Amino acid sequence: MRTARFALCAAVLALAACAGPPSAEEVRGEIERQIPGARFEREEHLRLGRFSLGLVRWLASFDHDKEDEKDRALLYAISGVEVATYKVRSLPSPETLHLPEGFERRLREHGWKTLVRNEEKSDHAWIFYRGAGGAHPEVIRDLYIVSLDASELALVRVSGNLDKLMAEAMAQEPKKVARIAKSEG
Repeated sequence: MRTARFALCAAVLALAACAGPPSAEEVRGEIERQIPGARFEREEHLRLGRFSLGLVRWLASFDHDKEDEKDRALLYAISGVEVATYKVRSLPSPETLHLPEGFERRLREHGWKTLVRNEEKSDHAWIFYRGAGGAHPEVIRDLYIVSLDASELALVRVSGNLDKLMAEAMAQEPKKVARIAKSEG
């Protein structure tokens, strides 16, 4: 009976992991598979989940500075963070580089949408997001940033109540948001 329960729990955990956002290593591996000749060497990798973020929140609770209250509120909106940087070992000409269609198609199949695509001569950046689905598909739950240039691949994943987080960030810096909106329009 214990073996059956363990197997069931392991299967549920494996399925839950598949439903979550891909890890930085998965994205790096997918980029290497999709772009012939691309090779990256891991430099930095930081992953904070619910438990480690809980510890950070607990430590932040000792700071009673009123000006930091908004920052603490933003911290509570985040449930997971992963940041990874990789040194580029080999890469086809950055000028001809585009995010592979197969990679984007797989992301779309799992509910991800492209928010920003910046494919300039030597710097490339893509931002993807995924909604909560169900009754609240407009609520942003996951954000993935992929930045690639001739020397570095940087991957940033943030999960949580991100629509609240972004609204608060925009409220704190309305002039910057207005400048960005004007430059995009």
